[in-house]
Amino acid sequence: MEAFDDKRMHAQQQIEIYQVRIIRAFNKKVKEQTFKKGDLVLTVRRLMVMTHKTKEKFQPKWEGSFVAE
Repeated sequence: MEAFDDKRMHAQQQIEIYQVRIIRAFNKKVKEQTFKKGDLVLTVRRLMVMTHKTKEKFQPKWEGSFVAE
């Protein structure tokens, strides 16, 4: 039983290390943007429930353009 707990703890540590690597890789590509009042911006449309049979498959992923407040 103790060997099983050790394997589980090791697997959990490996998952956490992997997640940190993925987060760093993602954040390298993220560019911070600041908007001024009056700039035209787009907003992201996100579905709350994703299923394989959604009828909104071909709907645009962005809405806009809006004026930043």
